[in-house]
Amino acid sequence: MSAVGAPPPVGIGPSEVSGALGGLRSLGELGSAGAEKVGAGNSIPFSSVLGDMLAAANGAELRADAASAAFAAGKSDDIHGTMIAVKEADISMRLTATVRNKLLDAFYELWRMSV
Repeated sequence: MSAVGAPPPVGIGPSEVSGALGGLRSLGELGSAGAEKVGAGNSIPFSSVLGDMLAAANGAELRADAASAAFAAGKSDDIHGTMIAVKEADISMRLTATVRNKLLDAFYELWRMSV
């Protein structure tokens, strides 16, 4: 029983499910093609990827600081943009810390292995 003026319930039919699964299959094919290219000698050094990630996190932190300073000084009244910049910086730093922790865990795991 639906309320007066409420939109009708939305259902997903078999054709929508088939279309979504086909889209996922095509994404999987793109991913495997990309993996083959990387494995074929066109690899990017891990240190470069890590350095780019650190630079992006630092840039997000600098943008958040600038947005916060501008908002606090009254030069900007965009509270939403400021909060988004702060959250992006927070997420970037958390990701960086998580990757660092995982790398340290992997290092210690290798260190504890007996030869």
